[in-house]
Amino acid sequence: MLARMHQQYSKSIFVFLLMHPTFYFAIMFMILSDYNTYAIAIFLIKGIDIAIKILLLKKVFIEKELSQELSLALLSPLHKLVPYVGLLVYPPLIYMVFRAGV
Repeated sequence: MLARMHQQYSKSIFVFLLMHPTFYFAIMFMILSDYNTYAIAIFLIKGIDIAIKILLLKKVFIEKELSQELSLALLSPLHKLVPYVGLLVYPPLIYMVFRAGV
């Protein structure tokens, strides 16, 4: 997954950012909800997520400096439910964004 992101990142940072449409949805939620606290929380979560991905890409592929702990963390298998955590986190936050505006 990190290698695929690096291919996008090496083409252009804009291509990399285009591959994260939820970031733009977070911006849209902020605007539609008049900068609601929950909308800002969604935006911050997505922004931090993208920043961490960029830092990992630089560390692994550009600087090629990996600590023992980071290499073990990147090689360790994820639980099969980890990719679906967003399905548990984002819908309640989106609901609260639009519910708080009422």
